[in-house]
Amino acid sequence: FLSENPIDESLKAVIARRNCEYALICVRIVLGFFDAYFDRNQMDPDFTLEAPLPPSTPMERQMSTRRPTSVGTPSSKSLIEGGIGAGSAGGDFEFADGSVDMERSMSDGGEDSDSDEETDTSKPTVRMWWDDILSSLRINLTDLYQLKPKVLLAEHFSVMYSAIEVITGACQEQDVDILMLETPDMLRDLAGSFDQSDESGGEPKAANELSDRREDLLAQFVEQLTVSDDLAEAINSDKDNMVESMEKIPSMSEDDTKGDLRFEPLLKKLVRHTRSNLVTDSGFKTLDVDCTKSTKWFIQLFRRMIEKRWGMTIDERDEDGGEEEDEKAEPVQMMLNVCGVTELCLDLIAVGINGDLVKECVKLLVALLFKEGGATKVQMTIFKHLSTANTQLFFEEMVSSLNIMEEIFKYDELPGFVAGSEGSFAVDAGKSTDAGGEKPDDGDEDDEEDDPLAELPIVSENLICVRFLQLMCEGHYGPNQDIMREQ
Repeated sequence: FLSENPIDESLKAVIARRNCEYALICVRIVLGFFDAYFDRNQMDPDFTLEAPLPPSTPMERQMSTRRPTSVGTPSSKSLIEGGIGAGSAGGDFEFADGSVDMERSMSDGGEDSDSDEETDTSKPTVRMWWDDILSSLRINLTDLYQLKPKVLLAEHFSVMYSAIEVITGACQEQDVDILMLETPDMLRDLAGSFDQSDESGGEPKAANELSDRREDLLAQFVEQLTVSDDLAEAINSDKDNMVESMEKIPSMSEDDTKGDLRFEPLLKKLVRHTRSNLVTDSGFKTLDVDCTKSTKWFIQLFRRMIEKRWGMTIDERDEDGGEEEDEKAEPVQMMLNVCGVTELCLDLIAVGINGDLVKECVKLLVALLFKEGGATKVQMTIFKHLSTANTQLFFEEMVSSLNIMEEIFKYDELPGFVAGSEGSFAVDAGKSTDAGGEKPDDGDEDDEEDDPLAELPIVSENLICVRFLQLMCEGHYGPNQDIMREQ
């Protein structure tokens, strides 16, 4: 089916591809086992998959604890090919406790036994129950190989060919001539034929088309996730649940709480862990991928803790919040500030750090700084850190964000405005009136005006940096104003 429909996206095609992948995994497992572990000479003919019955009488229980361990035990090959007595001559059957079973020794291979004269050394190999399994494996693998499915690559045919070889070697049916099969080299032109580009420079084959189609579908899926309100609500709900769990951890100020775990030491350990993974090189900083993901996650949780106390997001707080919200969030803000989160965010806002993590740190700093008249203690922490530590990369990152927005305002047309004389701007009449010179009737006079920043995503994403710099100096905090002016 896949050979004829290589780019089919139906459920039948998906199942077929999964079956192919499963078959190849099984082939690799079979090849690895028979190539590295299987030894026919080590197979015990008495082996069974069924558990033996427990001894029912005292004598049987006594005998079950006395297992023969004789030096004269026959080889595994003789056990399989000639039975128990074929290779046991000259050896006594000794039990684990050191005693010797003389009766068995004499009857099976002792000096007084004449069984050696009657032993038929040319007795054919006994066919065991596992030989049927080996034969079935070989037949099914051979059938799959001879199907020559075009969806397989030359490497896959090579693996199957090797697996058929080792299984045939393990079977009793040594007369099967594996060389009658086409070798993987013979199938190289067929294997993966739809996965190769036309050597003449023509259109790509079906596999490339399938790959492109999958990439397009993945991009569409990711885009749908990005704009999904339901997913955003579910993510926020998970964050709220996590915040509630974190808030249940007692703080250092709760003396009457039992247990050794406290939130502040845990918070400091998280900060130290991230800083220990932060590497400063000449001109940039780096943070490994795993640490970047975990740091972004708990930075978002810290901001969520503050927003939960406010009852609103940082965007809503800018317009609707007041002193009541300040009082609710202040304990959380002060705890985060004292435990080093403010300094960590300043260290992570640097050239070389993942852009999404930088933006999350800026947003958390905005949440920490929100307070009517200015969050003086947080502002003092920022001033101390920026004036004593090596923070050149912080300022370079801030300048880069400002430059990105400046380029837009310098050279691009602003939505809702038209250029006037001498570099001035005027409201675009086309945005506010219709062709007859009257305002269009939208049916609702209370509708809010369109946000021009919605058409400027670069500005919209980086504008939070301007808000952060402004809040650093909120309440006319002179030290930070001086730093900003000098920089």
